[in-house]
Amino acid sequence: MTVAGIAIVLIAVSVETRHKIDPGLIGLALINIVSFSTNLKFLITNWTLLETSIGAVYRVRDFELGTESETSPTDTDKNEGSPPMLWPEKGTIEFKNASATFK
Repeated sequence: MTVAGIAIVLIAVSVETRHKIDPGLIGLALINIVSFSTNLKFLITNWTLLETSIGAVYRVRDFELGTESETSPTDTDKNEGSPPMLWPEKGTIEFKNASATFK
């Protein structure tokens, strides 16, 4: 709407001063208004993308700082996530009265 308003003002001024201003300069001004419209569109698009990206970074940072670690205090760094060497010493699996079907 802003660009349309500027174009209307330019046309009104060019109509009033049609014998004083070169028509080539008026055409150049109209081309610059179209270019301004394109640049304004890119500015708004990139500004919105930047704002969205900053919000995503903030949410990740907030999650990182606000979420406690899921490791227990007894875990050590050298065998983190792995069971003890002799675990389990023995174990069995028993199926009693088990049935399965496929439909």
